Amino acid sequence: KTLTLDGSSSATVTELQGNVAAGSSSGVLDITTAATVDDSAVTVTTGTVNATITGTSSGDTVTVEADALASNDRLTVDGAADFIVNDVASNVVIDANGDGSGAALTGTLQVTTDNAATGVDVLTGSAETTVNTGSGGGGSGTVQADELANDTQLDLNGAATITVEDLIGDVDAAGMTAGTLTVNTVNNTDDSDISITTGDTDVIVDTAQSGDTINIDAAGMTAAGDETLTLAGNSDVVVTNLVQDLDADGTQTLTELGGTLDVTTGELANASGVEFV
Repeated sequence: KTLTLDGSSSATVTELQGNVAAGSSSGVLDITTAATVDDSAVTVTTGTVNATITGTSSGDTVTVEADALASNDRLTVDGAADFIVNDVASNVVIDANGDGSGAALTGTLQVTTDNAATGVDVLTGSAETTVNTGSGGGGSGTVQADELANDTQLDLNGAATITVEDLIGDVDAAGMTAGTLTVNTVNNTDDSDISITTGDTDVIVDTAQSGDTINIDAAGMTAAGDETLTLAGNSDVVVTNLVQDLDADGTQTLTELGGTLDVTTGELANASGVEFV
């Protein structure tokens, strides 16, 4: 069954078990799913302004078709259900961190942007998060990962430039094919360990805490490309499978790496090898 909403009035929906079609609505939406959903699946098509969706129960999946949301709109998701958010346009915020009100999303979150969308902000919950940005170059996004739990994976795919802020979890960017990946870590007080797997892109890792160890598997930076792994900050860094250049000497905006650096190269494509700065 589908509930259709249109017009400019705000709408609050509770105990939702079916689907919501609000693509023609210009009012704010506030939707909460029922504790028991017969097939554990709900689909919500948003309107053209802010929406809040609470997925009540773990094991349910809420799919959000967000193509009607426009620049500066915010989709807030929370609860224990898993969320799949599709067709996110430029400058839209996907907010799962609970900072505005309530608790952070504890279910998984998968966000797929429009091809080459720019300025997309994803605020993660505490569980595994995936961001897919499409194959077209020129896109950009920021992932605010301060709620992502220790040893929990942030999976990044596509051709957009992505900046990850406040990371204590792990990043798997093997699916990134273009753009630049920038990761800014914070103090991991749980186990002092953060893992990053690169894609075929330039990578910048600015580490925060002396005593943390950042493990970087750089195999995704293929020898056929022309990328650089840039390291900065205070943590110890262990790099494996390096086949591209590495710069830990600092830039105009980044300090030189102050922690220890341990590098193991991969199979190099030619005798010129890699350059360390």
